[in-house]
Amino acid sequence: MNITEKILARASGKDKLEPDEVIFANVDKIMLHDVSGPGVIKTFEKLEKDGVIKVDKLFDPKVLCLLANYMLVEILIPIQLEH
Repeated sequence: MNITEKILARASGKDKLEPDEVIFANVDKIMLHDVSGPGVIKTFEKLEKDGVIKVDKLFDPKVLCLLANYMLVEILIPIQLEH
């Protein structure tokens, strides 16, 4: 296993991971990017709809870090220019 697989295996309580395996890992920080975030949210909503997980128990909001890089900047710059 590579270093990423080793870290994720440890965080999910597994000895070994396989490519394309879906895991649920215990993490201390969660990064949500403004571009990829909506797709991730849709994936979690689908997993909840399918009965795989309960979305409201996925994470502690205190560990969430939102990185605004593209979309938020495109929204805020025109607003700022108007004022």
